[in-house]
Amino acid sequence: MKVATVKNNSVIEIKNIETPTISPSDIRVKMLACGICGSDVEKVFGKYGQPSMRLGHEPSGIITQVGAEISNFHVGDRVFTHHHVACYSDDCHECSHGNETMCKKY
Repeated sequence: MKVATVKNNSVIEIKNIETPTISPSDIRVKMLACGICGSDVEKVFGKYGQPSMRLGHEPSGIITQVGAEISNFHVGDRVFTHHHVACYSDDCHECSHGNETMCKKY
């Protein structure tokens, strides 16, 4: 599969890597479009991250494979990813009030 990585400060490299095997709880998505946002630009110009960091965390595409534990998604479904990884704890004020993108653990 193709990935865009930061090779050096201000240098982006497109390369092929081995497609990983999915686990029973994974979904494989063929990316059809992907946003590049401000944080990606900051990575390219060395504001944070490290060389080899992959770019693009706002993709959309079509499911091509689902793990055995997945029941709510199917091959052929059109999907996008939610790139915010909040704690979703009932003890977290932001998460428990629907403000997951403001979670301090995000």
